[in-house]
Amino acid sequence: MAGQDTPRGSVTRLHGLDAYVTEPADGRPIRGVVVIVSDAYGWEFPNSRLLADRYADKGGYRVLLPDFFDGHACPTWMVESLRVMMGSGNILSRAYAALWVAYAFIPFVVSQQLLGDAYSTVATFFSAVRAGPEASRGLPVFAAGFSWGARQAVLLAGGSEGPGGRPLVDAVFAGHPASNLDVPADVERAAAPVSFAVGDHDHAVSGDVLARLEAAAKAMGGELRVYGGVGNGFCVGADLAARDAGEAAEDAQEQAIAWFDAHAK
Repeated sequence: MAGQDTPRGSVTRLHGLDAYVTEPADGRPIRGVVVIVSDAYGWEFPNSRLLADRYADKGGYRVLLPDFFDGHACPTWMVESLRVMMGSGNILSRAYAALWVAYAFIPFVVSQQLLGDAYSTVATFFSAVRAGPEASRGLPVFAAGFSWGARQAVLLAGGSEGPGGRPLVDAVFAGHPASNLDVPADVERAAAPVSFAVGDHDHAVSGDVLARLEAAAKAMGGELRVYGGVGNGFCVGADLAARDAGEAAEDAQEQAIAWFDAHAK
């Protein structure tokens, strides 16, 4: 990500999970809590930590980036292997890259979708945040989910585990949802407002899926913005369609902050 090169937050144990925690660098009082539900590269991905710092500084929020994968995130080198696999190179190089992608991605899928209850882990953490000191002071709780994590964030918007049977979050930002998002069913269940950011070269959300997602988002009081020339992963600098998606990533940061600000109490 442009600008800051090194994450400046701290690592701690929070509500039973390892987590990266960051707050505004200027020390001003926080306006709420943002919890990032990361993509498959997990809580140690430097780009996700830098994004957390940006949310903290731009929005004035306390930002949490927990390890929802219990140490089973995909290695970051998979980004380059995916680019080769999905690129226009020769068939041998693409096949070789595909083998490495399978080596990295299959264990993640097994741990998250076959052996574990991904949403339960996420919801339990958010329940603890809702009962924490910030929420007790009336500060809002927001979720920002990316790729794989976008679905978990959207599901939080439709849950009833919060106080008074309400959702555990006040609003959600969902960046480039992966194909695990059930469109439109997951979105139609949302009670808290959701803002989507999608690239027009996204392999996971395109054509009819994009049209249904946009319609569902607007029907539940949310929004969807399409960014030109980028694909899945652009919000966190892991775009498979464009190596330089910096401007779109910056705009998506502003979209998320504006959405949270609009729904802050």
